[in-house]
Amino acid sequence: AADRGAEFILVAGDLFDSTTPDKSTVSAACSAIGALGLPVLAIPGNHDHAGPGSIWEQEFFLREQQSLAPNLRVLLDPEPVDIGGAVLLPCPLTQRQHGEDPTAWLRDTDALSGLDTVKPRIVLAHGSVQGFTSDAADEDGMSVPSLLDIERLVMDQIDYVALGDWHGTKQIADKAWYSGTPELDRFVKGGGHDPGNVLLVDLPGRGKSPL
Repeated sequence: AADRGAEFILVAGDLFDSTTPDKSTVSAACSAIGALGLPVLAIPGNHDHAGPGSIWEQEFFLREQQSLAPNLRVLLDPEPVDIGGAVLLPCPLTQRQHGEDPTAWLRDTDALSGLDTVKPRIVLAHGSVQGFTSDAADEDGMSVPSLLDIERLVMDQIDYVALGDWHGTKQIADKAWYSGTPELDRFVKGGGHDPGNVLLVDLPGRGKSPL
C-alpha cells in the first residue's frame, strides 16, 4: 500500500475471526496495523460483529489500539465519515446474522444529502449479495449470509462499494468488488475462488469511474 501511494486501507469486516480473540492475537494484529504507517479503517463483520461484549468495546483492545495502532479506526455506526480524501459510508454488522440488509440505511435520500460533492463516496459493507453467497462457514458449521441488496443502492450517488465476506476476489457490479482475504484460510472453496489478494483502487473523484 505504501509503495503504491495509497492514502488509506479499508477492511470490510472480519479483521478478527471471533468477537473474543485472545490477547496475543489482539496485540499481534494491532502491532501489524500500526507498522503499516497508513490510516486503516475497518467495520465489524459477522465473525467480529459489534454486539454487546464484542472485542471493539473491550478495555484490552482499546488500550492496544491506542498504544500500538493509533492509525486504526473502527467504524461502528452507519453514518457518513469524512476521512479527508473520501467519504466513507460504513455498514457495520452489529450481530452475527442480520435479518435486515446492513446497507438499507443508504436507501434513505436524506442519508446522502449534504455530503461533499467533490470527494468520492465509498460504501464499506460485509455480507452476501443476491445470486451470490459465500461458501465460507462459521466455526459451528452454519453459513451466515447477511444479504446485501446492492441493486437497490443509488449507484449514481456512490463511487465504489468495498465488500467483505467472500474469501476470494470477485467483481459483483461495475463499482462493487469483494477483495477477498489477503491470506489463505481454512474454509471450503467454491468455483471461481481467487484468494490471496488485496485490491488497489483509484477513485479520481466524485462521479468518476473507479480504476
